[in-house]
Amino acid sequence: MGIVKQGESRLRRLMGRMSTGPVLSEQVEAVRRRLDEHVSMYLLPISGFLFLFFSLLVPAHLAVLPPSPERDVIVACALLSAVLLGALTLTLRRVRVPSQWAHLLAFGAIMIPLANSLLHMGLTGDAIHTTNIMLVILATGAIVLRLKWLVLTQAMAVGGWAVVALLAVDNGGDWFHFGFGVFLSLLVAGVVYRMHVASLVGLEHLNLELDDLAHLDGLTGIANRRAFDQRLAREWDRHVEEKTPLAVVACDLDLFKLLNDTRGHGAGDVALRQVAGVLRASARSEDDLPARVGGEEFALLLPRTTGEQAMLVAERIRDGVARLNIPNPDTPPPSTLTVSLGVADAVPRLGDRPSSLMSAADQALYQAKAQGRNRSVRSGAKS
Repeated sequence: MGIVKQGESRLRRLMGRMSTGPVLSEQVEAVRRRLDEHVSMYLLPISGFLFLFFSLLVPAHLAVLPPSPERDVIVACALLSAVLLGALTLTLRRVRVPSQWAHLLAFGAIMIPLANSLLHMGLTGDAIHTTNIMLVILATGAIVLRLKWLVLTQAMAVGGWAVVALLAVDNGGDWFHFGFGVFLSLLVAGVVYRMHVASLVGLEHLNLELDDLAHLDGLTGIANRRAFDQRLAREWDRHVEEKTPLAVVACDLDLFKLLNDTRGHGAGDVALRQVAGVLRASARSEDDLPARVGGEEFALLLPRTTGEQAMLVAERIRDGVARLNIPNPDTPPPSTLTVSLGVADAVPRLGDRPSSLMSAADQALYQAKAQGRNRSVRSGAKS
């Protein structure tokens, strides 16, 4: 499963630009669940194929093998394998397999033909016939998984059979031939499984990249309004259960239109990116979410944060913007770009709306503007 770990690492790097903390863990866990669900989907056709295969082996053995106690044991094992796989197939048709059981059931389905082949080998010493059966089963299972791998899996199966046949020409032991066939069979299964998982992880990367584009602000690279609202709703529900405080810092650049008019939109875009960097740097951990929610409006979502703690973060943002020293010539002293901030916090309660927290932060922001700009004001509305 190393490729899944690699996929998780790539997903973490991809999602790290906007998703943080619980959201990132949810994304990675969702990928793992989808991989398990794909295995669940393939269990039914694979078990059905194996059931038919062993059902046909029973009359074939009766017709081909001469009467003997060994033949009766071989037929009985083939019949038992067919019964077990038939029961599994019927169960899968009626019951949805929990995703966490998918790999365990897949392993069990593979062990049934392997055990049958081992018994066949022990009673007949027919290494070629046994390994051929195993290779065909694994190759056909791979075809069921992914039709585009038909040529590859068949080539590997035929090549493996040929190698075992050539080895049988010498005087090597039958168990050596059988063991070599098992190794080739497992190699086929391992390669096909890795390719399948790689394709699923690659598809998930594409989905996440598209989702990333839909939730990131194209200019600043931080979350956009849509992502902020969705995260606020999730955090609100989580804080209702935890009964812990949730805070928001609303930010608006002072007299930003003058900067655009005097220095041009190019300079304005540079300033917005720099301010976004200040918000990103002011986040205390990956749980905090900075976002651009309007033209020159920003917000910072602060889970598990009191109003006093949020005010400290707001002052850090205000100081950070001042330290940028971005010229804004037509404004009163200090004639540089400044920011006004409104802080709101609450302990969310069932029945309240998350938008009320953002509204309280906006009201505090308006007060900061009315009091002369370039300051932080905390809303008095708390739960």
